[in-house]
Amino acid sequence: MNQENITRIEKLVREVAPTYIDPEKNINSNLLFDDLGFDSVGFIRLLMELEKEFSFQIRSEYLLPEYFDSIDKINEFISKATNGDSD
Repeated sequence: MNQENITRIEKLVREVAPTYIDPEKNINSNLLFDDLGFDSVGFIRLLMELEKEFSFQIRSEYLLPEYFDSIDKINEFISKATNGDSD
């Protein structure tokens, strides 16, 4: 698990999340985004920010919740995508 990526993902989640997340508290990396109030618009906004932050493009066949419903899963996906496995 790449801690630098986790930190960057958490920062983006805090910026994009529709509900307030106390900056002093850690986000549980297994927390489902439903718990943070993400809807489809928030989800798309987060994906756009991830693409920009990590300099890759998410292909449409990977726009499925199982890849993006927690910080851990996003980290796994980004690790694979930036190593050429999913991009």
